[in-house]
Amino acid sequence: MDSAADTSVSSPHVAETVASISGLRQQHEERGVKDQKGLRCLVAVVTRPGVLTLFVSLAMSWALINGIGEALGHNVVDPAPFFWLDTALAVMSISLTITILSVQRRDDELSALREQLYLELALLGEQKSAKIIQLLEELRSDLPFVPDRHDEEASYMARPSDPTEVMDAIEQSQ
Repeated sequence: MDSAADTSVSSPHVAETVASISGLRQQHEERGVKDQKGLRCLVAVVTRPGVLTLFVSLAMSWALINGIGEALGHNVVDPAPFFWLDTALAVMSISLTITILSVQRRDDELSALREQLYLELALLGEQKSAKIIQLLEELRSDLPFVPDRHDEEASYMARPSDPTEVMDAIEQSQ
């Protein structure tokens, strides 16, 4: 999404927020090395269902060809118990596991950044709401035609929440 389209459709602060989130993702991608991009493409290809079918077909064909050849008395490349097939599958499994975990770790980093951004935006929104309630309470007490009364709930809501206090309450509830 480009920012010119964002400003024409929404208010400037929404466009800035969208641009900021987009910039965060772009920075994350730019920090990634070229190998990471290659690994991501490899994972995208390898995780398709057809690739599993291909790997199973190749392994079964290898075992059948070598098993039948051995049964017929021919000199085969990998006689039963198929040491080379086992080795190849083990190396491939380890390689794919490391590749997928590497890509997942990178995605988790972006997810953590996004979660932190959401938390900061939520705290900022909560602070703004508290300020609005505070200003409304002040306006109510300043207006001569509005009866002056103390609203305990509004007074409580006019104070921004302390993030540490909220985390303590969450931890205690669990």
